[in-house]
Amino acid sequence: MKTNKFIKSSLIVGICTGTSRLFGLIRNILMAHLFGTSALGSAFVLAFRIPNLFRRLFGEGALSAAFIPVFSEAYEKDKKSAWKLASTILTLLTVFLSLIVVVVMLVCLLVINAATLPEVWQLTFKLLLVMFPYMLFICIAALFMAILNSRYHFFFPAFAHILLNIIWIAALLFLCPQFADDKIAQVYTVAFAVLIGGIAQMAIQLPVLFKQGFRFTINFDTKDPRVRKVIRLTIPAAIGMGVIQLNTFLDDILATCVGDWAPAALSYAYLLVYMPLGIIATAMGTVLLPVYSRQSTELTTEKALRTLNKSSRMLFLIMPAAAVGLTILAPIIVQTLFQWTNGQFTDESLTQTYRALMFYAPGLIVFGWYKVLAPFFYAYKDTKTPMKVAMFSVALNLILNITFILTWPDGYKHAGLACSTVISSTFNCIILAYLINKRYGSPNWKNILAVLVKSFVAAAIMAIAIKIVQPIVFSTFSKIIVYQKLSEIASLTLTIAIGIVIYLIVSACLNHNELKSLRRK
Repeated sequence: MKTNKFIKSSLIVGICTGTSRLFGLIRNILMAHLFGTSALGSAFVLAFRIPNLFRRLFGEGALSAAFIPVFSEAYEKDKKSAWKLASTILTLLTVFLSLIVVVVMLVCLLVINAATLPEVWQLTFKLLLVMFPYMLFICIAALFMAILNSRYHFFFPAFAHILLNIIWIAALLFLCPQFADDKIAQVYTVAFAVLIGGIAQMAIQLPVLFKQGFRFTINFDTKDPRVRKVIRLTIPAAIGMGVIQLNTFLDDILATCVGDWAPAALSYAYLLVYMPLGIIATAMGTVLLPVYSRQSTELTTEKALRTLNKSSRMLFLIMPAAAVGLTILAPIIVQTLFQWTNGQFTDESLTQTYRALMFYAPGLIVFGWYKVLAPFFYAYKDTKTPMKVAMFSVALNLILNITFILTWPDGYKHAGLACSTVISSTFNCIILAYLINKRYGSPNWKNILAVLVKSFVAAAIMAIAIKIVQPIVFSTFSKIIVYQKLSEIASLTLTIAIGIVIYLIVSACLNHNELKSLRRK
């Protein structure tokens, strides 16, 4: 794929993902207003995280990484054979995940009826009964996304993510008020909305798939070497691609040891971090895998390494500013977005969430870079290396989690969980970069690091400017605009805009060639 087309495809995915993240932000504001950091809010977070983890492990992460290179290669040789491969994978995936759904739901029933659990876990298992089937539909949707992405169709797979948030928001705005005095009924309403959203994400892609030539036939041909290759690659990729999700899931589980409020606080913070991460890094990662896969068929690694260089520089141009901005503005961002009149998001919820955000935000850089590094290995059909590195990362995260819970002061223990995820993810990226350099050659690390250093310098100057400007802006708007929340929103928007302008000006003064190349393209 040419650079122009790569940027255009990344832009399409980025716009759709950005729209989805915007709706996701509205969704989270409404969730915070209804449930705050209560035990009910934390129970929903834990129950939703489990099928979502499976989605990352067996859906859009691992399966895409294993399927796209094999399907792309098969499609180049014989289209009919490639569609047969897709049908076989869909058949096996549906049967396998259906069995998991049945087993997990039976376990939930046994636990609910036979065990005496703390309130947050009792609620979690009850909500999981409703939401776990979502995993089946969203994983099938992820396979459809992989097929379409391999054919360089990015719009509808990216747009599918928006549907879940639209359905979720509709439930919060129009159905939950019908149960104004019953928080349990409200949270179950949202749980059923999640399930419907998963079905919608799967269904919307079917017309485009059929137009491409896909016709589903039940096929259990496990003797096909290509099917075996996809299965063989999927298992290690599940651990490799899901490393960040595994770490955040560990954070949520251990957070219950800190307090019933902690999983909800961590979730609100992480979802704020996921806004820029999803718009930029996820969009790039989605486009990169098919690009890497096609380039990996060539005799040399020169083109793939060049793509790695360009995507890393593009990422490092943006993420440091986003990470620094989120860190220094964390209290104001959380207050402005989540704390509304008559809501359940209290001052205590505010403190709990912004502390977590301040420690999650620096991870934007490595969370994003991982989405650039890991697909490089998968394109060369090497899913074991990221898996091995990921296992080390998860182990390190677990050790740091326990250490920080035992050593950090009360009120910051949950922030320590966020910090451990960032540290373990940093080591994960450094090791992957070292292995790429060792096995495939250098993508010109000096060039990449130069961009990162310049971006940090620009971000540091931006941070100083924001610290000076922000109190003045907020004070001025509070006098002009009577309505407090509108004043907060306007002040935060202007502060962020000023920060972006300053960052761009400083970057231009530092002769950022990447800014010039982006303007040209």
